[in-house]
Amino acid sequence: MRHAVFWDTTGQIIKDRAIPYSTGPEGSYQMAMWDLPFAGPSGLYTTVQDLALWDANFYDNKLGGGTELIEKMITPGTLNDGKSTDYAAGLFVSQTMEGKP
Repeated sequence: MRHAVFWDTTGQIIKDRAIPYSTGPEGSYQMAMWDLPFAGPSGLYTTVQDLALWDANFYDNKLGGGTELIEKMITPGTLNDGKSTDYAAGLFVSQTMEGKP
């Protein structure tokens, strides 16, 4: 992944970043996005090509850890009271429309 970056500094320039706009008052335009410099869930910017590489790793793991790493990432967590969550190690896990995980 060569183009993924975490945006964690206000004013940081991200090369080739597209910014969404919406119609504002009297036909003008205004920026329509969060402007929060967090390196967590809202601060990762990437390209479609890099996202495809990340997805491909689920089928041909080259990051190390083998199938054990992938299994951990897709195994839902368990709360202290024994209830299962839909959050695993970094991913939300749900059923597909076909009913398969």
